[in-house]
Amino acid sequence: MITHCYHGRDEESSTLAARSRRQPDEPPRAECLFDVGHGKGSFSFQVARRALAQGFRPGTISSDLHVYNLDGPVFDLATTMSKFLHLGLSLDEVVAMTTGAPALVIGHDRALGTLRPGAAADVTLMTAPGGSGDVRGHGGRAHGGHPAARSRPGR
Repeated sequence: MITHCYHGRDEESSTLAARSRRQPDEPPRAECLFDVGHGKGSFSFQVARRALAQGFRPGTISSDLHVYNLDGPVFDLATTMSKFLHLGLSLDEVVAMTTGAPALVIGHDRALGTLRPGAAADVTLMTAPGGSGDVRGHGGRAHGGHPAARSRPGR
C-alpha cells in the first residue's frame, strides 16, 4: 500500500500510477493499493485531478488527521470525502472507498464497512449542508465548491 498518493511534491504521484499499470502482454504481478491519506501537506487538487483524468483512482480514501491539520486543510474524514465528490467521484464510489475497501484491506470485510446483518454497527450519519464555501488542499489553496458532507455525532 502506498499512502499520500495525491501529494504535490516533486515525486509526482501520476508517475506511480503509470508504473503500476500492467500492459496486456505482461505477466501478472502483485497489485499495489493506493490510499489518499490526506494530511496537511499530502493532498494536492492539481495532482488528484490529473491522476483521476488518467484513470488513476485511489483504492481507499483516508485522512491523516493530526493536531496540525484539524483546523485545515483536513478537518475530518467527511471533508476529505467531500473533496472526492468535488473531483467527480460518485457518492457510491466515495463511500465504498472509505468504508468497505479499507475493511477488506485489513481482512475484516465480514464485520466492518458493511451494513450486513450481524456486522459491527459502525454507522455515521451524514448531512449535505447548503451554502457556499471552499474545499482546500495543502497550502490552503481554495478549490471552489463547498464541503458536500458533514458528519453528525451518534448517540
